[in-house]
Amino acid sequence: MTPREEKERRERGEGPPRDFGVTNPPQASDYAIHTVQTVLEMQRTLGGVETSIKHLEERSKEYGEKLEQIGKDMHAAKRVGAFMVLVAGFLGFVIHELIPFLTSLKPH
Repeated sequence: MTPREEKERRERGEGPPRDFGVTNPPQASDYAIHTVQTVLEMQRTLGGVETSIKHLEERSKEYGEKLEQIGKDMHAAKRVGAFMVLVAGFLGFVIHELIPFLTSLKPH
């Protein structure tokens, strides 16, 4: 490969990098600081997760109480509906029996 072709390859980003290994590795104290920062960030994140879980538990309890109340309301509505059916049935029977009796009282 000619020097010109080699130069063009480098300009296009092909081939090995020009400045390979120029940076120095980080010092041990940088690792310690990075580790402490990472642990503190994880602790903060877990604290937020715990708060969210507690909030969800409270909401779940509220929804449970609401569902129990709806169940009680439905039970009461069934009883009222059954009572109304009984009253309507009784009134229907009374009216059914009263019509022939009232027509028999009519003067001929």
